[in-house]
Amino acid sequence: MKSTIQVLVVIFSVVLSVSFIGFNRTLNESEMKQVNNKAQLWLEQQLNKHEYGDFLKARPSIEGVEFSSITKKINQLIKNVDCSSLNKVITIGEDEPEAVQDFKIGVKNCANVVSDHMNQNPENLLIDFKTMVKDYKEALKDMDYPNDEVLRQDFELIFYRYAHLIRKTENTVLAPITYFVLGDSAMRANNENLFMVGPVLLAKVVFKKNEGSVISRFAWVRLQENIHFGYTGSAGDNTPKSWGLLLKDMSYIVTNNS
Repeated sequence: MKSTIQVLVVIFSVVLSVSFIGFNRTLNESEMKQVNNKAQLWLEQQLNKHEYGDFLKARPSIEGVEFSSITKKINQLIKNVDCSSLNKVITIGEDEPEAVQDFKIGVKNCANVVSDHMNQNPENLLIDFKTMVKDYKEALKDMDYPNDEVLRQDFELIFYRYAHLIRKTENTVLAPITYFVLGDSAMRANNENLFMVGPVLLAKVVFKKNEGSVISRFAWVRLQENIHFGYTGSAGDNTPKSWGLLLKDMSYIVTNNS
């Protein structure tokens, strides 16, 4: 009788533990959605203030778009590599289109800088995420013209301080905004080691099942601005054809017209 009671107590404890773990996981997912929705609402407000926000809203519906080979190749590259651990050798061919070369450099740089910060273990994922968004908002407020491509050290600090979230938020609802904030911060940072890291992270937002979402549209906006700015000089806008094709295809993806 005594042994039977002991067995029942053990079974009850196990069931209770499993139930608590399940409740904890559900509660955590619920909290993540709330935090994510709040951050996304703020980003939507920023996008609505932007000229490109109106442009994307006015995009005509185009059916049956055939993406360029450039877009298909970069999409495959983004899907096959993990920014937090470069698990395959990437070779850069001199005859490859410039956009493809740029992304391969970005993937390598991203793997190098992010892997150094993967050992950071946040005590609370949600607190780290909320603090990252807060720091990003404040850094933008400190700029005279937030749409300018001005290189600043505060964005560099944001990237390195929260780079571990690239892995920690993977496969969660927080991933797209994490990629966006850190991608945009990398592009605004004054650090050559982060060259093309931002476009890689923003491309992840566009290509990873976020079609038509606010965050994917804003990722396209920031990528579009940054690339055209980078290739514009005294002779005008010299954006390579491969980049033009990619950005055009991405605009179809983010407006869900493909």
